[in-house]
Amino acid sequence: MRLNIRYIFFFFLTFFFSVSCSSDEETIWNARDSLSRGNTAEAMRLYESILKKNPTHLEANRTLGMILADSGLALNSAAFYLEKAESSLPGDSSLLLYLLEIHLQEKDRDKTKRILEKISKSKDKEIESYAIFLKDCLLEKKKNGSEFNRFKTSTIPTLLPPARRLFLKCELSLYGVSHNSDPIHPKKQTGRLPSKFPKPNLLPLSKSSVKTLQHQPIELFPERHEFHKS
Repeated sequence: MRLNIRYIFFFFLTFFFSVSCSSDEETIWNARDSLSRGNTAEAMRLYESILKKNPTHLEANRTLGMILADSGLALNSAAFYLEKAESSLPGDSSLLLYLLEIHLQEKDRDKTKRILEKISKSKDKEIESYAIFLKDCLLEKKKNGSEFNRFKTSTIPTLLPPARRLFLKCELSLYGVSHNSDPIHPKKQTGRLPSKFPKPNLLPLSKSSVKTLQHQPIELFPERHEFHKS
């Protein structure tokens, strides 16, 4: 009798676990579908619902962080999600460059230094050189013409939005106005909304932010990028 009870308990436990996993997978696919159709606000709502069940979910944290960082809204919350994702995927180039962009915008030297240390541990020397060049340009206001010309034709800013945005800012601030491309982060979009996005809580966007994000183009990338000198 006891043996039968154990089997029944194990069956129900397995059943509930499989139902929960199936539900999460369906939510993920619905979130991806919403993004592909340009419904960013609905995708964010779905990813937030996943994080309520599993706060360390890699895709949900990464995607929410990238959406907020790409929009220029709520940078504190963007960093919060991206840091969660990076803790699940240490050394990921795209996540670290997103975080580097946020900390350089905030002129936070300590956090910038911490990100550079993580990038150096990833052993991708091209990304590390690129990150140091951006830090010297945007934080230290140092010119380096040879590195600038080298990275101007690099594949790194082509593939990663934060790398491209940072290079444009560097180009505009120290090397003159670019005639080949437009800034991706206009000043009017870079304001933070800390009161709407406190770090400890996963709160929905305000109505004004939803309207802004609903038509925001989103660029998502593979989990890891490796760049090497040609």
